[in-house]
Amino acid sequence: MQMSYRVICIYLILMSCIACQSVHYNDTKYADKRVILSNTALKKLFIFGEPDKNQIKQMLASHDFSSLERIYADIFELYKKDVQYENFLRTAYTIFNPDNVKIEDLDLWVAQTSTYIAYAARGAYKTTAGYWERGGKYISETPKYKIDKMQRLHEEAATDLQIALSKNPALMSAYQDLIDIARASTMTFTAKQILKKAESHDNRTFFVRYAYMRSMLPRWGGSYQEMSKYANEAIQYVNLNPRLWTLQGEVSADMADTYESEGNYELAVESYNKALKFGDRISWLKKRANCYSKLGKRHLAAVDANRVLYYSPNDMIARALTVSNNPLSLKYNLKDDTYVSPKVKELNIQSYAVLNVDLQVNWLNARGGGQSTTVKNNNIAKIQRMLIGLGYGCVERSTITALVDDQKLSLSDLTTEKAKQIGRLLNVDAVIIAKIPSMGKNHALNTYYEDIEIKAISVANGHVIWNSLLKGSVDAGQDVYGHMVVLDSIESKLYDLLQTKLKLAI
Repeated sequence: MQMSYRVICIYLILMSCIACQSVHYNDTKYADKRVILSNTALKKLFIFGEPDKNQIKQMLASHDFSSLERIYADIFELYKKDVQYENFLRTAYTIFNPDNVKIEDLDLWVAQTSTYIAYAARGAYKTTAGYWERGGKYISETPKYKIDKMQRLHEEAATDLQIALSKNPALMSAYQDLIDIARASTMTFTAKQILKKAESHDNRTFFVRYAYMRSMLPRWGGSYQEMSKYANEAIQYVNLNPRLWTLQGEVSADMADTYESEGNYELAVESYNKALKFGDRISWLKKRANCYSKLGKRHLAAVDANRVLYYSPNDMIARALTVSNNPLSLKYNLKDDTYVSPKVKELNIQSYAVLNVDLQVNWLNARGGGQSTTVKNNNIAKIQRMLIGLGYGCVERSTITALVDDQKLSLSDLTTEKAKQIGRLLNVDAVIIAKIPSMGKNHALNTYYEDIEIKAISVANGHVIWNSLLKGSVDAGQDVYGHMVVLDSIESKLYDLLQTKLKLAI
């Protein structure tokens, strides 16, 4: 049967779009942007925090089911509006486990209300209880009666979860539990079937896809090839959820976990490096920090640990991996020339947007592997932390990127007028423009050095609120640290110095 001319044209257009999309996703500049958006989304998870576990436990124990369901319904509404609440929603259901609640209370909840929330809560409880009954040993070392107990509990959990989904098909946490059940127990459904149902109701989900990828690990009967193939398929939805980009690092991260468990820390670090090219994960950063610590590279462990603390300031493991405020034990030579407008208090600045850090370092810009982008993004993050530390609001990087793309603007070669325009669109009081004119190693003086110029501009009138020329250097006698680690440390010290000066002046 011959195809009509119109059908042929449509087919060719579709094939062209697919081809363009493939090239677009593999473009280095595009990939760097996706890492930024993914890391911004990760930070958002920690800003949202977690549900009040004690309040939920008390409400369940006192059988205040109506109040409990209002909390969970509100959380679900938040998730519907913003996919980054998915982790918050997931955490709310993982509270229901044998350590926290009684099955009798869950049974009464289901009997009295029969809501999707009650069924999902009991399903989550029995999913976890099943795993706990089995224990953590290899299947060959686990008694049959333990496997049978897990199977029974998982069958009961599956029934509850499927009832919950019949009442609310968009509850991603229930799909995640069903995938975990399909991975461990013999079920009438497969992990892939559950995944497809979840995706048909909400293509934004990250955690269901993450659970599915874990079900494809070689030790669960899958393969790295399958995992990589699915990760590449999933990123077509990255515009809906930036965190999907990190799925491409799952294979390298699992290989790193294996190396770490075997004590091969050098290879583990190499594999964690590959995984982290696709964006930050708290677990990957902490594990790499631990490997660095085992290798005696405490300065590198501290860099990773401090990165974790940027996302999660109260992470005790990360705090344990940090050393002193000067982890490299270097003597810093720091200078700043800072001007603050005498009218700064009259301007009543409350919020900032860090628009750009122009990296004018030829040797670094010429390097591949996205290192220049990493330096630029790290500086933006440090400036944001400095501003937040001073008590100002700071616009998320993803918001700035989205606005610039939508308005077809550029963050390069910003004039004061252009910066004001973007600031007005972002509805902030002030914007930051910075540049790094030089950094590297002075071989004649045998020092590492970095210069940073940073300027804050009022959106209202375009006047300079404050500006600063920062200069830092250290003796290069301890090359064991690696030059990029030393330069990163100089930057941190310079921003700390600037924060102190601004705190005194503003």
